[in-house]
Amino acid sequence: MNRKRRKTDKTGHSAPDQYAIIDYSFLKSDAFRQLSGPAVKIFLEFRSRYNGSNNGRITLSWDEITHLLAMGKSTVKRALNELQNKGFIRLIVKGRWFGRKASEWELTMLPRNGHAPTHEWKVWKADKPLKEAKKIEARYQGGFVACFEGSVSEPKR
Repeated sequence: MNRKRRKTDKTGHSAPDQYAIIDYSFLKSDAFRQLSGPAVKIFLEFRSRYNGSNNGRITLSWDEITHLLAMGKSTVKRALNELQNKGFIRLIVKGRWFGRKASEWELTMLPRNGHAPTHEWKVWKADKPLKEAKKIEARYQGGFVACFEGSVSEPKR
């Protein structure tokens, strides 16, 4: 009888595949929809480093980001500032070059040390509201709507 063996880590404990749950309210927020591409990539890297108990101690250095995500340092700086300004992440402990200590970050949509998430991204307001996006979302609220009224290639009679 062939049985599949469970994956194990170095200590011999089972290592299930991890996944990240991201709420629709988060994905549909103005703050998330107005994030730049580099900021989304960095946010997803932060989210993938959360293990269920390390919020506020998530480490990610600029050097890691530049190498992992193939970005320049100025792009990383802009994206981190954008994530902080829109309330997705908060710097808890600033890193140091001397001593090679990476900064420690908190994700505001997740609980930290038994405290409820702050959800700072929910209170962020855009300079220019996404009026067109709101109209489109309201129109398609009922579910999938076909893009074309008729068939693209109707048979000739």
